Amino acid sequence: MNKVFSIIPLLCLIVLVTIPSYAQKTKKGTHASEAQLKADQHFSRYEYYLAAQEYKLVIDEAPDNMYATYRLAESYREYFDYANAEKYYKIIISKDLTTYPLARFWYAVTLRDNGDYEDAKKQFETFISEYKDISLTAEEYKDRARNAIDGLELAEEQMKQPLRDYTFGCLPSPVNTEYSEYSPVIFGETDSIIVFTSSREGSMGHTANTMLGGVMSDNYRYVYDGKSAWVPYLPLPDDNFVLANSIYNESPGSFTKDGKKFYFTRCDEKMIVGKYEEYNCVIYVMKKDAAGIWGAP
Repeated sequence: MNKVFSIIPLLCLIVLVTIPSYAQKTKKGTHASEAQLKADQHFSRYEYYLAAQEYKLVIDEAPDNMYATYRLAESYREYFDYANAEKYYKIIISKDLTTYPLARFWYAVTLRDNGDYEDAKKQFETFISEYKDISLTAEEYKDRARNAIDGLELAEEQMKQPLRDYTFGCLPSPVNTEYSEYSPVIFGETDSIIVFTSSREGSMGHTANTMLGGVMSDNYRYVYDGKSAWVPYLPLPDDNFVLANSIYNESPGSFTKDGKKFYFTRCDEKMIVGKYEEYNCVIYVMKKDAAGIWGAP
């Protein structure tokens, strides 16, 4: 086993919960309270997909529970469901911005990530002008907002260019699914073969990914057939690339220029953090032999 070096993920999520907020979460009935407790437990373990499901149950029963609404928006954002995150941040802004002033910052972020550059810029500007906190953390958020505005202005300028020599579009199924696909890399001399990470059903782990939804992620290879479709890349003879996957989470990789080494991430080192088990992520390398067969990482 070739472990190149270890990555200790940042686990620095700051959660601000006030006593009045807690009162909100229990006043609408036992079911909402139980769902709230379950949601908070999932959230504290970074299981954002499961947390979102429970917070949604809470606000379905108690729509005025702003604590659960804000946490729901946060959960959606953390597992990249920006459309739903935008929706619930907007509710917070209209009903309880005083308690959750960062809601406007994250609302602007989700607007930007959903392609609404004009409104995102306005929201970042409003956030900078109305956020009166003078702490170091507050200034960091304001700096992030200013940088975001610069980026949005650049994007708007580029969108106005008369000639654009590039286009964007989602690749069709089966490359993209209802689950998460991300970080494609080119395999070989051209871009007709790609390797990417997906949490789709059928992974080797068969275990639910409680953070992002779907199941434990694997690396997948697809090839363009030269006409209109992407299909799984299955070379003959088999080159053993399946060794890049395991029962654990695999994440994006990168090939060396000669295509003989593949560096990727696997989260398989168990750690005990408080009362919970976490898995540390490690960078691995696979090497291809003279016969074109990949060896174990």
